[in-house]
Amino acid sequence: MKKLTRFAVAAVACITTQLAFAIVPQQGMWSIGTEVNGKPGRGIQLDRQGGNYIILTYIGYRPDGSSMFLQASGKLVNGMSFSGDLIEYKNGRSLGGQARDGEAAKNAGVVSIEFDSTSSGTVTLPGEAPKSISRFQFEDHIGRLNHNFSYRSYRANSRHYVESQATIRASEGQFSMTEVTDGLNQCQYSGDIRPTGETFASTGTASCPGVPSTFRYALIDIKVDDYGMFSARMFTSISLDADPLVDPVGMRHLQGVCESAGPEFADGSKSRCNAQELNIDTLHQADKISPSLIPAP
Repeated sequence: MKKLTRFAVAAVACITTQLAFAIVPQQGMWSIGTEVNGKPGRGIQLDRQGGNYIILTYIGYRPDGSSMFLQASGKLVNGMSFSGDLIEYKNGRSLGGQARDGEAAKNAGVVSIEFDSTSSGTVTLPGEAPKSISRFQFEDHIGRLNHNFSYRSYRANSRHYVESQATIRASEGQFSMTEVTDGLNQCQYSGDIRPTGETFASTGTASCPGVPSTFRYALIDIKVDDYGMFSARMFTSISLDADPLVDPVGMRHLQGVCESAGPEFADGSKSRCNAQELNIDTLHQADKISPSLIPAP
């Protein structure tokens, strides 16, 4: 009964500590409102290098149709707000031209963004009404989710974790996950699946042993990176009428690896998913290094 109780608490993560978290915007290309139609348009490039400082590049057009770029920089405030002066530049080096330094041409006005997730928000450009903004997705990588995963599950604001394994099956619009903790207790999750830039999100219902009834979950920032590392955040709400992201009773950070379908090691463990399983055409340089070239510790 002890294991069952421990698992029930770990699965639903019923906690009353703070669940607030900073939003870390995804880096890369973002699209503006409903302007994506498959033709050349405008967009925003965001760059962040580990901290709260953001460099924003706006790529668009002048009234005469000629292209232009503007840049703004500043800090992310309260984990979700950004604003900065959009500066236009001139006299920089041209393609094939001689070296010369660019210079600021004019201040086009203030750009501001209110992020509501890592891949969405609202942007206000100079002279324009607020518009939705979202991380642009140009590659379908849902196949990376269809594997077995081994990970540690950390509760919010805690260093303690439990070891879990999961099998995920995802296709267009449909998501299911079987999560096993302590090698015995099993939760079943079933819901939708939505691309969120370089990550995915899923909401639906789940059931676990030791939990009296079916509960709602929201699994966000689901990602399997190029090296087979798996990560996600799970929010839960016991009431089926409550939104786990709005009124959560618990949050867990999932961090682990995608397990290869290849043969097991002698100790029974699995290697990480390889390049082919991750739909990568070429191996990473680290995968090409001969063991004999790695210095002994």
